[in-house]
Amino acid sequence: KDCYIHAKAKREGYEESVHTHIQMILENGEGTQDPAKMSGRLVITHKENENGIPVVTIKPEDTTLAAGTYDIYYTTDGSTPTVDPKLLYKGPFEFAEGGYVLAILKEASKEFPGEVASLNVWYVPTGIDGIDSDRTDSDAVRAEGGNIIAPEGSEVYDLSGRRVNATGLRRGIYIVRVPGAAKAVKIKVD
Repeated sequence: KDCYIHAKAKREGYEESVHTHIQMILENGEGTQDPAKMSGRLVITHKENENGIPVVTIKPEDTTLAAGTYDIYYTTDGSTPTVDPKLLYKGPFEFAEGGYVLAILKEASKEFPGEVASLNVWYVPTGIDGIDSDRTDSDAVRAEGGNIIAPEGSEVYDLSGRRVNATGLRRGIYIVRVPGAAKAVKIKVD
């Protein structure tokens, strides 16, 4: 039948891959959806507010759609959104935890929702100004060559807020979040 297939890769010792999806529509047979009966596409964007927290906005790609002629449904837990009143988008929202936003458009004049739109919102929940220098009291975080040595469970981010592996890094400044620590650590890799 017509469906969406979602996938991501996991491998021991590596970060989980990004999420990807594809919409499968049967060309022949009972489950075939007529494209004329399908709702349009969405555009998902985010900008940081004055506190540095991402605010997500979801809009139809077709800017001529009149308000009240469609609904948008979304999830932030990685599941595929459905036409469920609990998932109804009511306007821009803060997404401090970061992650994947998945959304569908359901036009009142169409039988089926449109394809799933997605956006990966990267967020490091601390500002650069509030980060300690490149050492901690116990020197638990340090750089050696292109690697960052940190306690197990630590997370490493680049300055754009993307989570990165702690090995094979380019020269630059990185942010390390140590589990159980009150503050993150800024560290330079030479």
